[in-house]
Amino acid sequence: MLLRRSLSLAARHSLGAGRHSGRTGALHLLAPVGARFAVAPPALLPCAQMLVPQQRRWLSAKAGDSTRGSAPLTEDPPDPTLAAAKKKQLQLYNAGMIGAGGVVVYGISAGVHKVVSTFMGLNFTTVAWVGWAGGFVSASLCAAAAYSLKKAVQIRPQLAFYHCMDLIKASALAESVLGTSITTGQEELRAYRVDGGHFSVDDSMKPVWLPPRCQMLFQVRGSNEVDALASVECVKEGGRLVVNLLCLDVCNASEDVLFIEGKEERMHVKDQLRGFVDFKEKHQPGAK
Repeated sequence: MLLRRSLSLAARHSLGAGRHSGRTGALHLLAPVGARFAVAPPALLPCAQMLVPQQRRWLSAKAGDSTRGSAPLTEDPPDPTLAAAKKKQLQLYNAGMIGAGGVVVYGISAGVHKVVSTFMGLNFTTVAWVGWAGGFVSASLCAAAAYSLKKAVQIRPQLAFYHCMDLIKASALAESVLGTSITTGQEELRAYRVDGGHFSVDDSMKPVWLPPRCQMLFQVRGSNEVDALASVECVKEGGRLVVNLLCLDVCNASEDVLFIEGKEERMHVKDQLRGFVDFKEKHQPGAK
C-alpha cells in the first residue's frame, strides 16, 4: 500500500512538472482504473509511441496549443519526385531558349554574310546601273510625295466649282424649283476667296493647322428661266474635298433659300460672301 501511494504521488508530481515546464510531445499513458501502476513504465513508452502515432501527434498538438509560445505544427516536406520533375522542366526550358537564340544568331550572321558577299562580287557596270536605278526610283518617290503633299494642303477653286455644280444638278430640290438643265447664268457671275493651308496659333497660344478653304459665289439658271445665287464653302481635309455649305438663294417673289448640302450652322457664310462682294464692287476703280 505504501509503495502504491508513493508511485501515485510521483506520477502526479511528474505530470504537474510537465505542464508547468512547457515541454510538448511527451506522451503519458495512464493506466486504467484498478491497474497496479498509475503510470506506464518507461520501457514501454517507445512501443506505445510506435503503436499510436496519430494519437501522439494529436496530443502533441493539443499540448502545443495550451503551451505559451509554442509554434504550430510544420507541413510535411515537399515530395522529392515533384521537385526533381520541376527542376528537369526548367532545365529543358533553358536549353530550348539557348537553342532558339543560337538559331536566330546564326540566321542573322548567315544573311549578313550573304549580302556582303553579293555586293563584293559586283563589277563596276552593275554597280553603276544599280546606282542609277536607285537614284531614279528615289527621285520619283520624292516627287510623288511632294505632289501628294501639295494636293493635301492646296485647294483649287475650279475643282470646287465643278464639284458643287454636280451636286446642284443631282439635287431633286434644285430641279423642282429651277427646272432641268441647270447651268451657269448668262452673266457668268463668279467670285471666290481662298485661305487656310498653314499653321496658326489658337487662343491658348498652341499651334493648330488651318485646313485649306474656298468660299465661292456663282450664278445658276434652270429650264424654268429662274436664276439663283449659289453660296459655297469647301475645305480640304485629308486630301479630300469636303463641302461645309452649299445653298441657293432663288431670285423669285418668295426669295426661297434651298439648302443643298453641308452644315446648317454655316448658313451665315452666305451673308459674309455677299458683303464681301458688295464691298469689292463699291471700291473698284471708277465705281461711283
